[in-house]
Amino acid sequence: MSGPAVNAMTVQRPCAAWWGKLPSQGDFVGRRMPHALTMRWDEWLRNGMDQLRSDAADGWSTRFVHSPLWFFLCPASILGQSMVGVIGPSSDRIGRLFPLAIMATVDGSSGIPASDQDIERFLSGARDALIDARRLPLSAQQLDERLATLQWPFQQERSAPDSTSIHSLLADLDMGASQGNAARLPRMDWRACMRPGSTTSVWWISATPRHAPDEVVQHEVLHRRLFTRLFKGA
Repeated sequence: MSGPAVNAMTVQRPCAAWWGKLPSQGDFVGRRMPHALTMRWDEWLRNGMDQLRSDAADGWSTRFVHSPLWFFLCPASILGQSMVGVIGPSSDRIGRLFPLAIMATVDGSSGIPASDQDIERFLSGARDALIDARRLPLSAQQLDERLATLQWPFQQERSAPDSTSIHSLLADLDMGASQGNAARLPRMDWRACMRPGSTTSVWWISATPRHAPDEVVQHEVLHRRLFTRLFKGA
């Protein structure tokens, strides 16, 4: 039996991956995360959740759910893929807590960041999709449809404009208006972190009415203490 037809746009237009828990779903769910990356990413998140429970047995859940969304840039040498994305607290349908992350991932040789504007547009759209995935909530299919409109944050070969590109621009404008200010890149030299051979990732918060700007620079592996730093609460 032949498999499902592959839409040409699916091949030509990269789409963000995601992994974690959605309020509309009953358990872990994700799309387009390479298997090796999923295993290592999930291990970090699970170990971090264990550490959070150990550090604050009576109040860890409050800390978790009141934590902000964090943007991140991670070079390929850390987890095998270059990553640009956003992570924040979420839960499944019955209230079991776990993060949800949306990210663009590419092989190390392809991990050249696009322009600042393209990256900020991607991060703004990814953030807004994550917020709506928790708030509305969005189904897995609806989240995928949102992510298909996002600007890609890595350099790629340019193709002729089409209606989907126009739709992407309009969708980004709509999401930016619905969720507030555009995402901003960190103040540090983040492009140095994304160069081949770099072992430094950067995690940051864009200013919101509830949260001041914040930046965390992580050298080498993603460990439990980084997780508890990100999910320390308001």
